[in-house]
Amino acid sequence: MARALLSWIAYTHDFAGDGGAMTVNPDGPTAALHAHFWHYDRHVLLTQNTAERGDPRAVTLLSYLQRAHPRHPVEVRYMGVRDVIDVREIKEKAERLLAELHDTEVDVYVSPGTPAMQVAWYLAALSRRGVRLFQVRPARYSASGLPEQVFFEAEASAGVAALVLREEAPPGSAGIFMGPTLQQVYARAEKLAATDRVTAFLLGESGTGKERLARYVHTRSTRGEGPFVALNCAAFRTDELLESRLFGYRK
Repeated sequence: MARALLSWIAYTHDFAGDGGAMTVNPDGPTAALHAHFWHYDRHVLLTQNTAERGDPRAVTLLSYLQRAHPRHPVEVRYMGVRDVIDVREIKEKAERLLAELHDTEVDVYVSPGTPAMQVAWYLAALSRRGVRLFQVRPARYSASGLPEQVFFEAEASAGVAALVLREEAPPGSAGIFMGPTLQQVYARAEKLAATDRVTAFLLGESGTGKERLARYVHTRSTRGEGPFVALNCAAFRTDELLESRLFGYRK
């Protein structure tokens, strides 16, 4: 089975100089990894930026690796991370990438990136088999006098049923007065919003705030900046109209 390497760009240690004089540091984590530990079919180099925004450092690092190691397949993946200290957002994007590589063994170099990115890798690795995490021990700390690739496992104990990450929201963040009963409902909605791989089905009488609750879940999720579409299914006269509205129509 193919094996892929995943790692974030180390925006400080992968480079020397700044501005127009920026160059790749040959002793930086990414360059050293290719020099000492290459046994992969591909390297997916991750940047927090979006493809639309671009990333000059990613282009510079990719160009260096292609020149220094022409037989090492490397690609840049634009992850579009809005907040590099938001573990929940980074974890959700990391899990999507791991799901995309479902038929590939994956090694993740966890050292580059923010502490939140490292935590996100640990948590994402719990959701998929065939993922190994590693760090690199510098030569000055190894018994052999050479850099060492050190692997470790992320494993959940049998007693852990679920793990939910969330940032504390200020009181009244739902924008409405909430008594004790409604607070419990929104507390459950908060946990739902923090979990990317489930769907929700809300039940309630007309006028009890189902759409408001659904909008709250959407806003608090990692998709909160995307569109929220409310659709009154009962207003469609036929199942065919409803089906075409939900799934599209083609002659």
